Amino acid sequence: MQQNPQMPTLKYTFRNKGLGEFNDDVFDRQIFDLSNNKFTFLIQPSDKTKFWRFGFVLSKTKEFQFLPTNGRYNNKDLKFIEIDVGDKPSGAWQSSNLIALGSYYIEGFIGKPKIKRGYKEYSEVEISLKFDSDRNVYASYSSTNLKDSEHFPISGYYKKLYHK
Repeated sequence: MQQNPQMPTLKYTFRNKGLGEFNDDVFDRQIFDLSNNKFTFLIQPSDKTKFWRFGFVLSKTKEFQFLPTNGRYNNKDLKFIEIDVGDKPSGAWQSSNLIALGSYYIEGFIGKPKIKRGYKEYSEVEISLKFDSDRNVYASYSSTNLKDSEHFPISGYYKKLYHK
């Protein structure tokens, strides 16, 4: 993970927390403040990680809890932005060539992920998050052959990271 020059690079390996639906690994070491910062994350899936999701939980308050074992999206005061690889429409993972940029509880974007075909399995994905010039959250990703971005109309949020 890289961010502005004043901050160090952090390395973290996300681990599966079980076989259940809510097996998220939450990076709880610190809260990230988006104000005047750009954060870049390099996702390097292992050959055992065909399907994955990487997300950000955004809160208006610096101190907040994200407890995915109680239900991932059960707190409507939090906002969620995710990059997803694969799809699980009927209980089984499929379509490892799909990559999507989506969100939960962000007005105008609920249930409307931007889906692209052609993602190469196990390829690296670089994800960036920052405020744009209008103070909206700007999220982008790029991989070997695909890229996309979105401006989400939310501002003044702190974030935590999770991987599922």
